[in-house]
Amino acid sequence: MSLLLKAFPLILSLIFISAMTVEASSARWEQRVLDANSSLVRAIKWQSLRREDQRKKPVVVAILGEGIDVDSFSPYLAINEREIPNNGRDDDRNGYIDDYFGVDFSKGDYAKDGSYELIDYSLNRVNGTSYTRGEYKDHESKAASMVLLMAGFNSRKSHPVEILSLKTARADGGHFDYTVVIKTAKALDYAVQRGADVVSISYGVMRRTYDPRRSYFPVPEPRKNDLKILQEAIERATRAGVIIIASASNDRHSSDFRIPAHMNGVYSVSNHDFGFNVRGASRDIHTAFFGTRLNMWAPRENGGIANDSGASFATPLIAGAVALYRSRYPSLSPRRVMRDLKRSVSRRSALKSFEWGGTPDIPKFLQLGEK
Repeated sequence: MSLLLKAFPLILSLIFISAMTVEASSARWEQRVLDANSSLVRAIKWQSLRREDQRKKPVVVAILGEGIDVDSFSPYLAINEREIPNNGRDDDRNGYIDDYFGVDFSKGDYAKDGSYELIDYSLNRVNGTSYTRGEYKDHESKAASMVLLMAGFNSRKSHPVEILSLKTARADGGHFDYTVVIKTAKALDYAVQRGADVVSISYGVMRRTYDPRRSYFPVPEPRKNDLKILQEAIERATRAGVIIIASASNDRHSSDFRIPAHMNGVYSVSNHDFGFNVRGASRDIHTAFFGTRLNMWAPRENGGIANDSGASFATPLIAGAVALYRSRYPSLSPRRVMRDLKRSVSRRSALKSFEWGGTPDIPKFLQLGEK
């Protein structure tokens, strides 16, 4: 017993050191992402955003797609505090059982009556504790890391942004098809229920032509009514004050109608590199932002940091900027938010093909909220 008592302080120290190591390990990826994106940090004047950051109000950004790595993003997750996890009950009576972290809309199919039915939709049942462990790819983890980079994840306890991860696609290879239209509609309605302020969507389908070399899928004629259902969900979300931002084309065939990027009530984003060169530009796309050769958090790739490009990653940067604005100026309307984003645009000849004619200047965007 005396030996145990003598060893007790050492045991406590080891426990403390272990806890600190876990915290340091979980925090390290944020700094690694910052260090790996020096060009982006300079381009968006990241340091000036931090000095101005007043962190007034938490803002929820819903990220739709394949799901994110729970362990990496646990400090930033928007949890449903009205739900008791893993008790098999719909505690908050919102129609979903055990939706402590969110809902998996990717598991389901059309019923005989044409409705879409979810199967095993509770996100927090996988392995008992973690809702996407083993089921996600890194696409949305990369997107989430860009939302958080823009919003400033250097202060974990006072972070203004929470991430609500809603799965609308499986991570098994053939994950996107036309059913994603109805899944997106259901996810938008749920995002409204959970109080999302911003929705970031980095995928899409086509209404018309289809080229198998591209990452967009056509909507079959029998499912055209799903587009109406999605448009109605978008309208419900916008009436609730949600700002929806979606990625547009990565190629030069931008005249094809992208869903949901080109739907009414959605703000579409393409990408440009650090020289403001673009691949996909169209008057049907609102704007473009830095999205080429970014270094993002990807737990399953290259030791955690992966270099990737596309509108998929320019979009969450804009979503993060909008979230930061809404955190600072919670009383301003969504219409005012997006008006100021448009007013902040720095016009460039290389970007004149976009509806807004340029790329947003984020420090200017945030300053406009004060006027």
